[in-house]
Amino acid sequence: MTATLPMTVEFGHIERTPVHFDDMDAMGVLHNARYGVLVERAVVAFWTRHGHSFHGSRPTTPDAFSMVKEYWFGNIPVLAGPRCPCLMDLGRFGSP
Repeated sequence: MTATLPMTVEFGHIERTPVHFDDMDAMGVLHNARYGVLVERAVVAFWTRHGHSFHGSRPTTPDAFSMVKEYWFGNIPVLAGPRCPCLMDLGRFGSP
């Protein structure tokens, strides 16, 4: 069984994030300590497809940096499966 979200959403973006064996606990459920890792994988995959990545520990563009101020996790059971849907939504963009 895998987590399911709709393929399209009214806001944000769904990034299908790889889930590895070591992300699971003994029962085969995504361990809560790995949620942040999945968010990081989703953000990196999203920006890499849009031309912003790192090569040789250097950014490929000057705008390759981002910061996540806050993230929130809903209770979607994630069991062993190839990809976990991660819904990303930009609440605010720019300096304070």
